[in-house]
Amino acid sequence: MLSFTFQYKLILKQKEASQIDEWLEICRRVYNWNNCERKDWIKSRKNDVNFCSLVKEYIIPVDTKFPNYKIQAVNLTQAKKENPVLKKVQSQVLQSTLKRSDKAWTDFFDKKAVRGEGRTSTNHNQLWKAK
Repeated sequence: MLSFTFQYKLILKQKEASQIDEWLEICRRVYNWNNCERKDWIKSRKNDVNFCSLVKEYIIPVDTKFPNYKIQAVNLTQAKKENPVLKKVQSQVLQSTLKRSDKAWTDFFDKKAVRGEGRTSTNHNQLWKAK
């Protein structure tokens, strides 16, 4: 069987390029907001009751569930009503941003996250040998 691969080059106008940049910036902010919300929830569960910090505390009610994809998708629809900047990007794009973040979190805690092959001393020495 003969298969072909094609490469397509996207030629954008200045207006289209600026719009894509704006969408990427909004997606980045949604991703970071998502991570911040999860980190704050985790930090609020780390402190003991009798050892509270005098400088900063993460006070989140005890009955609040961990902000998974479903909870954050509901929060995103509420934020989209309140924030007109989020209305510029299609909802499917923002939802896929939330899904990617959720997958990264679950893979990290399930030890599925792969960052490349670790270097052992023999592997490291082989990298520097003259060929």
